[in-house]
Amino acid sequence: MIKSVDLVHEYTFLKSEIDSAIGTVLSSGMFLLGPELEALEKWVSEYIGVNHAIGVGSGTDALYLSMAALGIGSGDEVIVPAYTFFATAEAVSLIGGRPVFVDVDPETFCIDVVEVEKAITKKTKAVIPVHLFGQSSNLGDLKKVADSNSLYLIEDNAQALGCEFKGKKTGSFGDLGAISFYPSKNLGTYGDGGMIVTNDADLADILRLLRNHGSNGNYQHERIGWNSRLDEIQCSILNVKSKYLDSWNLKRNEIALRYNYRLRDTPVVTPIVSENCKHVYNQYVIRAKDRDNLSKTLEQNEIETRIYYPEPVNMASPYNHDLAFSPNSADASKQTLALPISPWMSMDQADYVCDKIIEHHNSNLQ
Repeated sequence: MIKSVDLVHEYTFLKSEIDSAIGTVLSSGMFLLGPELEALEKWVSEYIGVNHAIGVGSGTDALYLSMAALGIGSGDEVIVPAYTFFATAEAVSLIGGRPVFVDVDPETFCIDVVEVEKAITKKTKAVIPVHLFGQSSNLGDLKKVADSNSLYLIEDNAQALGCEFKGKKTGSFGDLGAISFYPSKNLGTYGDGGMIVTNDADLADILRLLRNHGSNGNYQHERIGWNSRLDEIQCSILNVKSKYLDSWNLKRNEIALRYNYRLRDTPVVTPIVSENCKHVYNQYVIRAKDRDNLSKTLEQNEIETRIYYPEPVNMASPYNHDLAFSPNSADASKQTLALPISPWMSMDQADYVCDKIIEHHNSNLQ
Protein backbone atom coordinates (compact mmCIF):
# COMPACT_ATOMS: atom_id res chain seq x y z
CA MET A 1 0.00 0.00 0.00
CA ILE A 2 1.27 3.45 -0.95
CA LYS A 3 0.17 5.43 2.07
CA SER A 4 -0.94 9.06 2.21
CA VAL A 5 0.98 9.58 5.44
CA ASP A 6 3.77 7.13 6.29
CA LEU A 7 4.69 7.87 9.90
CA VAL A 8 6.14 4.39 10.46
CA HIS A 9 8.70 4.97 7.69
CA GLU A 10 9.47 8.38 9.16
CA TYR A 11 10.02 6.97 12.66
CA THR A 12 12.25 4.20 11.30
CA PHE A 13 14.42 6.83 9.62
CA LEU A 14 14.60 8.99 12.77
CA LYS A 15 14.46 6.24 15.40
CA SER A 16 17.84 6.70 17.07
CA GLU A 17 17.50 10.51 17.24
CA ILE A 18 13.92 10.46 18.50
CA ASP A 19 14.50 7.71 21.05
CA SER A 20 17.48 9.61 22.40
CA ALA A 21 15.56 12.89 22.56
CA ILE A 22 12.61 11.33 24.38
CA GLY A 23 14.97 9.52 26.75
CA THR A 24 16.62 12.82 27.65
CA VAL A 25 13.25 14.32 28.57
CA LEU A 26 12.23 11.28 30.61
CA SER A 27 15.53 11.36 32.48
CA SER A 28 15.17 15.07 33.23
CA GLY A 29 11.80 14.78 34.96
CA MET A 30 10.79 18.07 33.27
CA PHE A 31 7.68 17.51 31.19
CA LEU A 32 6.03 20.93 30.76
CA LEU A 33 7.25 24.45 29.96
CA GLY A 34 10.87 23.42 29.91
CA PRO A 35 14.00 23.72 27.75
CA GLU A 36 12.67 21.67 24.83
CA LEU A 37 9.71 24.06 24.43
CA GLU A 38 12.02 27.05 24.74
CA ALA A 39 14.29 25.66 22.01
CA LEU A 40 11.34 24.91 19.72
CA GLU A 41 9.79 28.35 20.20
CA LYS A 42 13.13 29.94 19.37
CA TRP A 43 13.48 27.84 16.22
CA VAL A 44 9.94 28.54 15.00
CA SER A 45 10.21 32.30 15.55
CA GLU A 46 13.50 32.45 13.65
CA TYR A 47 12.28 30.13 10.89
CA ILE A 48 9.11 32.11 10.21
CA GLY A 49 10.76 35.47 10.85
CA VAL A 50 8.73 36.78 13.79
CA ASN A 51 9.63 37.99 17.25
CA HIS A 52 7.58 35.56 19.31
CA ALA A 53 6.37 31.95 19.20
CA ILE A 54 4.13 30.45 21.89
CA GLY A 55 3.68 26.69 22.08
CA VAL A 56 0.14 25.43 22.77
CA GLY A 57 -1.73 22.15 22.88
CA SER A 58 -3.04 21.98 19.30
CA GLY A 59 -3.70 23.93 16.13
CA THR A 60 -7.31 24.41 17.24
CA ASP A 61 -6.11 25.87 20.53
CA ALA A 62 -3.81 28.15 18.56
CA LEU A 63 -6.82 29.63 16.75
CA TYR A 64 -8.99 29.81 19.87
CA LEU A 65 -6.31 31.42 22.05
CA SER A 66 -5.37 33.87 19.28
CA MET A 67 -8.93 35.18 19.28
CA ALA A 68 -9.06 35.19 23.08
CA ALA A 69 -5.88 37.28 23.21
CA LEU A 70 -7.44 39.77 20.76
CA GLY A 71 -10.58 40.07 22.87
CA ILE A 72 -12.87 38.51 20.27
CA GLY A 73 -16.03 37.15 21.87
CA SER A 74 -19.78 37.02 22.01
CA GLY A 75 -21.52 38.58 19.03
CA ASP A 76 -18.33 39.25 17.08
CA GLU A 77 -18.15 38.11 13.49
CA VAL A 78 -15.08 36.40 12.07
CA ILE A 79 -14.82 35.73 8.33
CA VAL A 80 -13.65 32.21 7.42
CA PRO A 81 -13.55 30.15 4.21
CA ALA A 82 -16.37 27.69 3.62
CA TYR A 83 -13.90 25.10 2.34
CA THR A 84 -11.50 24.22 5.14
CA PHE A 85 -11.08 21.87 8.09
CA PHE A 86 -13.89 22.18 10.64
CA ALA A 87 -11.61 23.62 13.36
CA THR A 88 -11.25 26.98 11.60
CA ALA A 89 -14.94 27.75 12.17
CA GLU A 90 -15.20 25.69 15.35
CA ALA A 91 -12.67 27.87 17.17
CA VAL A 92 -14.75 30.96 16.34
CA SER A 93 -17.86 29.32 17.77
CA LEU A 94 -16.02 28.17 20.89
CA ILE A 95 -14.91 31.73 21.62
CA GLY A 96 -18.55 32.85 21.36
CA GLY A 97 -18.23 34.52 17.97
CA ARG A 98 -20.07 33.89 14.73
CA PRO A 99 -18.19 32.39 11.81
CA VAL A 100 -19.17 34.13 8.58
CA PHE A 101 -18.53 31.79 5.68
CA VAL A 102 -17.31 33.00 2.30
CA ASP A 103 -16.39 31.13 -0.84
CA VAL A 104 -12.92 30.17 -2.01
CA ASP A 105 -10.95 30.76 -5.17
CA PRO A 106 -11.79 27.91 -7.58
CA GLU A 107 -8.15 27.37 -8.54
CA THR A 108 -6.21 27.63 -5.26
CA PHE A 109 -9.05 26.70 -2.84
CA CYS A 110 -7.94 29.57 -0.61
CA ILE A 111 -10.32 32.27 0.62
CA ASP A 112 -11.67 34.65 -2.06
CA VAL A 113 -10.63 38.21 -1.19
CA VAL A 114 -13.53 39.76 -3.13
CA GLU A 115 -15.98 37.67 -1.11
CA VAL A 116 -14.25 38.72 2.10
CA GLU A 117 -14.85 42.38 1.29
CA LYS A 118 -18.53 41.70 0.58
CA ALA A 119 -18.99 39.95 3.94
CA ILE A 120 -17.65 42.74 6.18
CA THR A 121 -20.19 44.32 8.56
CA LYS A 122 -20.02 46.54 11.63
CA LYS A 123 -19.73 43.38 13.73
CA THR A 124 -16.75 41.96 11.84
CA LYS A 125 -13.65 41.77 14.02
CA ALA A 126 -11.28 39.49 12.12
CA VAL A 127 -10.65 37.41 9.03
CA ILE A 128 -8.97 33.98 9.11
CA PRO A 129 -7.42 32.98 5.78
CA VAL A 130 -6.46 29.32 5.59
CA HIS A 131 -3.31 28.48 3.65
CA LEU A 132 -4.95 25.32 2.41
CA PHE A 133 -3.02 22.17 1.47
CA GLY A 134 0.29 24.06 1.79
CA GLN A 135 -0.39 27.05 -0.46
CA SER A 136 -0.63 30.68 0.63
CA SER A 137 -3.79 32.74 0.44
CA ASN A 138 -3.55 36.09 -1.34
CA LEU A 139 -2.00 37.79 1.67
CA GLY A 140 -1.16 41.03 -0.13
CA ASP A 141 -4.78 41.87 -0.92
CA LEU A 142 -6.10 40.34 2.29
CA LYS A 143 -3.84 42.50 4.42
CA LYS A 144 -4.98 45.62 2.53
CA VAL A 145 -8.63 44.71 3.14
CA ALA A 146 -8.02 43.94 6.81
CA ASP A 147 -6.04 47.13 7.42
CA SER A 148 -8.50 49.38 5.60
CA ASN A 149 -11.39 47.96 7.66
CA SER A 150 -9.52 47.80 11.01
CA LEU A 151 -9.82 44.01 11.14
CA TYR A 152 -7.49 41.55 12.79
CA LEU A 153 -5.76 39.15 10.39
CA ILE A 154 -5.24 35.68 11.88
CA GLU A 155 -3.43 33.28 9.56
CA ASP A 156 -4.46 29.64 9.78
CA ASN A 157 -1.06 28.26 8.86
CA ALA A 158 -1.83 24.74 10.08
CA GLN A 159 -1.03 23.07 6.75
CA ALA A 160 1.63 25.41 5.43
CA LEU A 161 4.72 25.58 7.63
CA GLY A 162 7.53 26.61 5.29
CA CYS A 163 5.21 28.10 2.66
CA GLU A 164 6.13 31.55 1.36
CA PHE A 165 4.24 34.47 -0.14
CA LYS A 166 6.45 36.87 -2.09
CA GLY A 167 9.53 35.41 -0.41
CA LYS A 168 8.25 35.77 3.14
CA LYS A 169 7.05 32.89 5.31
CA THR A 170 3.32 32.56 5.84
CA GLY A 171 2.33 33.10 9.45
CA SER A 172 4.34 36.32 9.58
CA PHE A 173 1.86 38.59 7.77
CA GLY A 174 -1.04 38.74 10.20
CA ASP A 175 -1.49 39.96 13.73
CA LEU A 176 -1.17 36.31 14.70
CA GLY A 177 -0.42 33.02 12.95
CA ALA A 178 -1.68 29.62 14.08
CA ILE A 179 0.35 26.45 13.43
CA SER A 180 -0.64 22.80 13.87
CA PHE A 181 1.81 20.01 14.63
CA TYR A 182 -0.73 17.24 14.10
CA PRO A 183 1.10 14.04 13.02
CA SER A 184 0.13 14.37 9.34
CA LYS A 185 1.57 17.87 8.98
CA ASN A 186 4.89 18.50 7.22
CA LEU A 187 6.36 19.02 10.69
CA GLY A 188 4.29 16.86 13.03
CA THR A 189 4.33 15.53 16.56
CA TYR A 190 3.41 12.01 17.59
CA GLY A 191 0.31 13.43 19.23
CA ASP A 192 -1.29 16.87 19.31
CA GLY A 193 0.55 20.17 19.34
CA GLY A 194 0.37 23.74 18.08
CA MET A 195 2.09 27.12 18.05
CA ILE A 196 1.09 30.77 17.79
CA VAL A 197 3.43 33.30 16.21
CA THR A 198 3.35 37.08 16.38
CA ASN A 199 5.48 40.22 16.30
CA ASP A 200 3.39 41.83 19.05
CA ALA A 201 5.10 41.52 22.45
CA ASP A 202 1.95 42.39 24.39
CA LEU A 203 -0.07 39.69 22.61
CA ALA A 204 2.73 37.19 23.24
CA ASP A 205 2.68 37.95 26.97
CA ILE A 206 -1.10 37.51 27.09
CA LEU A 207 -0.87 34.20 25.21
CA ARG A 208 1.73 32.82 27.61
CA LEU A 209 -0.70 33.51 30.44
CA LEU A 210 -3.74 32.15 28.58
CA ARG A 211 -2.11 28.80 27.77
CA ASN A 212 -1.33 28.23 31.46
CA HIS A 213 -4.56 28.99 33.34
CA GLY A 214 -3.90 32.73 33.21
CA SER A 215 -0.80 32.32 35.33
CA ASN A 216 2.89 32.93 34.83
CA GLY A 217 3.59 29.79 36.85
CA ASN A 218 3.69 31.14 40.39
CA TYR A 219 0.04 30.37 41.24
CA GLN A 220 -0.81 34.02 40.75
CA HIS A 221 -3.62 34.10 38.19
CA GLU A 222 -3.98 37.34 36.29
CA ARG A 223 -6.91 36.30 34.06
CA ILE A 224 -9.15 33.36 33.16
CA GLY A 225 -6.98 31.14 31.01
CA TRP A 226 -6.85 27.72 29.44
CA ASN A 227 -4.89 24.49 29.83
CA SER A 228 -2.96 24.34 26.57
CA ARG A 229 0.69 23.51 27.07
CA LEU A 230 2.85 21.87 24.42
CA ASP A 231 4.63 19.16 26.41
CA GLU A 232 8.36 18.51 26.46
CA ILE A 233 8.21 15.05 24.87
CA GLN A 234 6.39 16.38 21.80
CA CYS A 235 8.76 19.35 21.67
CA SER A 236 11.77 17.05 21.74
CA ILE A 237 10.35 15.13 18.75
CA LEU A 238 9.74 18.37 16.85
CA ASN A 239 13.24 19.61 17.67
CA VAL A 240 14.64 16.47 16.02
CA LYS A 241 12.41 16.81 12.96
CA SER A 242 12.77 20.56 12.46
CA LYS A 243 16.21 20.34 10.87
CA TYR A 244 14.77 18.13 8.13
CA LEU A 245 11.74 20.29 7.31
CA ASP A 246 13.16 22.18 4.33
CA SER A 247 14.58 19.05 2.70
CA TRP A 248 11.28 17.23 3.27
CA ASN A 249 9.35 20.12 1.72
CA LEU A 250 11.71 20.02 -1.25
CA LYS A 251 11.04 16.29 -1.72
CA ARG A 252 7.30 16.97 -1.62
CA ASN A 253 7.78 19.52 -4.41
CA GLU A 254 9.76 16.99 -6.46
CA ILE A 255 6.93 14.45 -6.17
CA ALA A 256 4.41 17.17 -7.06
CA LEU A 257 6.38 18.08 -10.18
CA ARG A 258 6.38 14.44 -11.28
CA TYR A 259 2.62 14.23 -10.75
CA ASN A 260 2.13 17.48 -12.67
CA TYR A 261 4.16 16.20 -15.62
CA ARG A 262 2.67 12.72 -15.80
CA LEU A 263 -0.93 13.86 -15.39
CA ARG A 264 -0.75 16.88 -17.69
CA ASP A 265 -2.74 15.25 -20.52
CA THR A 266 -5.36 13.50 -18.37
CA PRO A 267 -8.84 14.75 -17.45
CA VAL A 268 -7.78 15.42 -13.86
CA VAL A 269 -6.84 18.98 -12.89
CA THR A 270 -3.53 19.19 -11.05
CA PRO A 271 -2.90 21.83 -8.36
CA ILE A 272 -2.61 25.39 -9.61
CA VAL A 273 0.06 27.34 -7.73
CA SER A 274 -0.39 31.09 -7.50
CA GLU A 275 2.38 33.23 -8.93
CA ASN A 276 3.61 34.64 -5.61
CA CYS A 277 3.51 31.38 -3.66
CA LYS A 278 6.03 28.73 -2.67
CA HIS A 279 3.87 25.63 -2.12
CA VAL A 280 4.86 23.01 0.47
CA TYR A 281 2.28 20.35 -0.51
CA ASN A 282 0.99 19.16 2.82
CA GLN A 283 -1.49 17.55 0.45
CA TYR A 284 -1.37 17.10 -3.32
CA VAL A 285 -4.99 17.64 -4.30
CA ILE A 286 -6.35 17.02 -7.78
CA ARG A 287 -9.80 17.69 -9.22
CA ALA A 288 -11.65 14.83 -10.92
CA LYS A 289 -15.26 14.87 -12.08
CA ASP A 290 -15.42 11.12 -11.41
CA ARG A 291 -13.61 11.54 -8.08
CA ASP A 292 -15.34 8.71 -6.21
CA ASN A 293 -14.81 6.14 -8.98
CA LEU A 294 -11.19 7.19 -9.37
CA SER A 295 -10.64 6.87 -5.63
CA LYS A 296 -12.05 3.32 -5.69
CA THR A 297 -9.78 2.38 -8.57
CA LEU A 298 -6.71 3.64 -6.75
CA GLU A 299 -7.67 1.92 -3.49
CA GLN A 300 -8.10 -1.35 -5.41
CA ASN A 301 -4.53 -0.88 -6.62
CA GLU A 302 -3.13 -0.38 -3.11
CA ILE A 303 -2.96 3.42 -3.35
CA GLU A 304 -4.36 5.28 -0.36
CA THR A 305 -6.25 8.49 -1.16
CA ARG A 306 -8.10 10.96 1.03
CA ILE A 307 -10.91 13.44 0.56
CA TYR A 308 -10.34 16.91 2.03
CA TYR A 309 -13.21 17.78 2.62
CA PRO A 310 -16.46 15.93 1.80
CA GLU A 311 -18.65 18.96 2.56
CA PRO A 312 -18.17 22.72 3.00
CA VAL A 313 -18.06 23.66 6.68
CA ASN A 314 -21.15 25.85 6.37
CA MET A 315 -23.09 22.71 5.43
CA ALA A 316 -21.94 20.69 8.46
CA SER A 317 -24.65 19.88 11.01
CA PRO A 318 -23.77 22.63 13.53
CA TYR A 319 -23.83 25.24 10.78
CA ASN A 320 -26.36 24.00 8.23
CA HIS A 321 -28.72 26.79 9.21
CA ASP A 322 -26.25 29.10 7.44
CA LEU A 323 -26.87 28.35 3.76
CA ALA A 324 -24.30 30.81 2.45
CA PHE A 325 -23.97 30.42 -1.30
CA SER A 326 -20.53 28.93 -1.91
CA PRO A 327 -20.50 27.19 -5.30
CA ASN A 328 -16.71 26.90 -5.55
CA SER A 329 -16.54 25.27 -2.12
CA ALA A 330 -19.37 22.90 -3.02
CA ASP A 331 -17.64 21.88 -6.25
CA ALA A 332 -14.34 21.35 -4.43
CA SER A 333 -16.00 19.07 -1.88
CA LYS A 334 -17.41 16.92 -4.69
CA GLN A 335 -14.35 16.81 -6.96
CA THR A 336 -11.12 17.01 -4.95
CA LEU A 337 -8.93 14.01 -4.13
CA ALA A 338 -5.60 13.95 -2.30
CA LEU A 339 -2.99 11.66 -3.79
CA PRO A 340 -0.18 10.21 -1.67
CA ILE A 341 2.70 12.61 -1.13
CA SER A 342 5.47 12.45 1.44
CA PRO A 343 9.25 12.69 1.72
CA TRP A 344 9.33 8.87 1.81
CA MET A 345 7.74 8.31 -1.60
CA SER A 346 9.95 7.15 -4.43
CA MET A 347 9.57 8.41 -7.99
CA ASP A 348 8.67 4.85 -8.97
CA GLN A 349 5.75 4.99 -6.55
CA ALA A 350 4.67 8.37 -7.93
CA ASP A 351 4.83 6.93 -11.44
CA TYR A 352 2.75 3.93 -10.34
CA VAL A 353 0.05 6.28 -9.00
CA CYS A 354 0.06 8.16 -12.31
CA ASP A 355 -0.03 4.92 -14.32
CA LYS A 356 -3.17 3.81 -12.50
CA ILE A 357 -4.88 7.18 -13.00
CA ILE A 358 -4.06 7.09 -16.72
CA GLU A 359 -5.27 3.47 -17.00
CA HIS A 360 -8.49 4.42 -15.20
CA HIS A 361 -9.26 7.19 -17.65
CA ASN A 362 -8.23 5.18 -20.71
CA SER A 363 -10.56 2.35 -19.66
CA ASN A 364 -13.42 4.83 -19.37
CA LEU A 365 -12.82 5.99 -22.95
CA GLN A 366 -13.21 2.48 -24.36
